[in-house]
Order: sequence, then C-alpha cells, then structure tokens
Amino acid sequence: MLFNHFDKVINGTINKRIQFGIVKGNNTIVHIKAGIGGSLYGYKKKYYKMAKRINRKYGYTVICASNPSVFPATLEDSDILITSYCNKRGFEEYQIYYVGFSNGGNLGLLCGINNDKIKRMLIVNTPIFDYEKSIKDINSFKGEKIVFVYGSLDDCGFDINRLKNNCPNAKFFIVEGADHQFVGMLKEFIELPEKYFLEDK
Repeated sequence: MLFNHFDKVINGTINKRIQFGIVKGNNTIVHIKAGIGGSLYGYKKKYYKMAKRINRKYGYTVICASNPSVFPATLEDSDILITSYCNKRGFEEYQIYYVGFSNGGNLGLLCGINNDKIKRMLIVNTPIFDYEKSIKDINSFKGEKIVFVYGSLDDCGFDINRLKNNCPNAKFFIVEGADHQFVGMLKEFIELPEKYFLEDK
C-alpha cells in the first residue's frame, strides 16, 4: 500500500521506526519532517499531498519523514538517506530545503541549522524553549532564508516577538485562524511551502 503513493518508502538506517517516502525529482531536495508522533503521510495525507504538489509545480525531489514518539533527537537518518539517494541519482551537487512541523521544526533548529547543504528552512508551529540558544542558532544560519510560520490560534505558549526582535535575518508570518494542526485548513497547510519559502518574493 505504501509503495502505491510515494516512488519509494524505506525505513530509517539507525532508528528503524522512522519511515521515509520519496517523490523523485531534481537535485533540489525538499525534506519534510513531521511533528512528534507523525507519520510520513500525516493526517488526511497532508504531507503526501504537499510533497506531490511541490514535485508537480517545481520538479523538486521531496522526502517526507515520520517522527516516532520514541526517537533520537537527531537528523542523522535523514542525512544518510539524502546522501545515499543523491549518490544513486548521480547528483554531485544538491541543496536541501527543510520543512519542519512542531517538533520537526525543533529538530531542524537543533540539528540542521549548521548543515551547509540546507539552504532554506521553513519552521511551522514550533515551540521555542530556550530563547537565548534559539536566537543564537537562528542568527548563525548561513543559508538563503529561514522562515517561521505560526497559526494565530496555536497555543505554543511563547513570545514570537522576542524572536522577531532579535533575529533580523529571519522572517515571521502568522496564519489567521490556524491552530497547531491547521484543523479545517488542509489547503492552506499544503500550500505553506510555496507561499512562504519556495517562491522568491
């Protein structure tokens, strides 16, 4: 069943509970990381639909990753899989656009911020627990752009203005009416990457 949707679905190399779905495309890799406990498909197949939309519109390779509740706080599986995929496709040069939701965003900030291959980051509804470290990490990002998107009804319990005022190179957006899971806003959710960080506006 899984193979009917993605070009390929494989298990993680270190943590066998992690699953990856791949939609094959060119050497720009969009890596979508689910929130904690999230599958590679997401509720109502929202990550799969997002992946297919990005692939159709831009021709990018899209790799979706689950985020099991018992997980290592690392993106090492993702790094290994993306490197292996690019080697097999003969991509000597490639770039990664990272999309992380909630805890998936935390993993991006924790593990991907200094990855030279990651050129863009979209962090959605991600709670910030350590402001000073997060501000330092965000300001150290050397890629093209880092964008934060939060739903106006998301109960992250932190002060977004504290980040905005201290991270001049990051962009911040609020989606009116959206809660943490974008309930009832599937279309808006699927279009987040192209609206906020794939297009050069």
